[in-house]
Amino acid sequence: MKRMKKTFALCCALAIVLQLFAGMTLVSAADGENVRADEGAAIPIYEDTSYSFAERAADLVARMTLSQKGSQMISSPAPAISAKNLGGGALNVPATKDLSQYYWWNEGLHGYNRIDNGASVRGGGAGPANSTSYPQSLTVGSTWNPELYYQEALQVSDEIRERTSRSTQTGNAIDLNFYSPTVNLQRDPRWGRNEESYSEDPYLTIKMGSQYVLGLEGKDQEGNLLDPDGYYRLHSTIKHFVANNSESNRLNGGATMSLDVLRNYYLAPYRGIIKATDVSSVMSAYSHVNGDPCAYSSYLMDTILRQTYGFSGHMTSDCDAVGTIGGRMHATNPRTGRELTNEERLAGCLAHGEDLECNGGYTGTGNYNSYSSQMVNGNVQTDKGLFTENTMDISLHRLMTARISTGEFDDNLALTQQAMNRIAAQQAADSSAVYNQTPERLAILDQVNNEGVVMLQNKDNFLPLSIPASGEYKVVIVGAWQTNMYLGLYSAKSTNSYNHINIQ
Repeated sequence: MKRMKKTFALCCALAIVLQLFAGMTLVSAADGENVRADEGAAIPIYEDTSYSFAERAADLVARMTLSQKGSQMISSPAPAISAKNLGGGALNVPATKDLSQYYWWNEGLHGYNRIDNGASVRGGGAGPANSTSYPQSLTVGSTWNPELYYQEALQVSDEIRERTSRSTQTGNAIDLNFYSPTVNLQRDPRWGRNEESYSEDPYLTIKMGSQYVLGLEGKDQEGNLLDPDGYYRLHSTIKHFVANNSESNRLNGGATMSLDVLRNYYLAPYRGIIKATDVSSVMSAYSHVNGDPCAYSSYLMDTILRQTYGFSGHMTSDCDAVGTIGGRMHATNPRTGRELTNEERLAGCLAHGEDLECNGGYTGTGNYNSYSSQMVNGNVQTDKGLFTENTMDISLHRLMTARISTGEFDDNLALTQQAMNRIAAQQAADSSAVYNQTPERLAILDQVNNEGVVMLQNKDNFLPLSIPASGEYKVVIVGAWQTNMYLGLYSAKSTNSYNHINIQ
């Protein structure tokens, strides 16, 4: 039975959660639930592929204790939970599949890069070596070729699935959430990170960003999942929401603007990409907008993203944007007039829409995990009312739906088999091909490079070059390229002495 897509009505899933918490037995083996052939026992709903991703996530959340829930709402990493510790809950059905240790923070801005053991992923840090490194987003924007970029994104997600398949014993999918792409608008050349964004133009940013999201997540260009069983290749996170492109004061600074400028310019890429792709995730920025911290703002995360733009995925903070709000911005509680306490700050961020706390960046003062009990039992008032465990359940349901939809708990995935087949074909063609830099990927890399070249002035008609029809022709490359190859922000480290270049 093919599973339903994530667009399954959330109200149905939440109804299941309420029934589970009320202690009602929904189904049993005698009622016709699927049964394990080896044990004759009923299969827990979260392991049962005949249910939708949302239904399975509701069952999984209902099995967790309060402390387990808190542990799964941080990024780096969310710890493993043994199936035997999940218990049977109201269903009285023994769980058998563990929750793996899960790293939500991975990067895929222009090729595969992931986090390992909490280490930094920037600038070639820990993670996979020798991933195919495509041109940075600024070059991509200069191609004005969304179709080419979509093909690149499909290759990136293919490579990620290949390497994830290698790293797990069962072939199941873990660590498939990626903090990419960047869709901030390039408002100032002094930003210092313009290379990771497409342009200053919202329309071009929407066009390019949408194609990358679709390819990463494994969707066609109309937004439909390519996998016949409805699995995602991975989950894409567009960032940094919103109006954030000042690096010098990105932690405690912000932007002041009219609602017209905010909605029609800075918010435009998010509105357009959400509409075109139903993107899985959005990351909030460290900064504030009109004095409202982005990681705490109910207006930005709930009113704008969810209620106005129809965003249905999960929200994540930039890394320790939640944990450091107090020390950075000294935000006040409008109900008391005093600076937010740790419980109020954390509960407010979560209640206002920040489902996941990336906790792998700067040093904060507590997180969703360490303060789960204080938030629930502290009589904390938020913009959404009294904070309760149900507030956590709503966010956790979004997170578990995402994890289940990449196949974490399921065997014999078509995506896994396809990835293993590609690896076998690569190795059969060239036994030394261990870096996943296939001819198809290098060809796309070359094409993006060639189409992304921009000449501001053809002084003295320097181009086109007069290349002889035959005979030797030499090109001199001047500078540090040969000895110090800069692959760009969020690149995987390179240990391979072979650097690919093909000048046309």
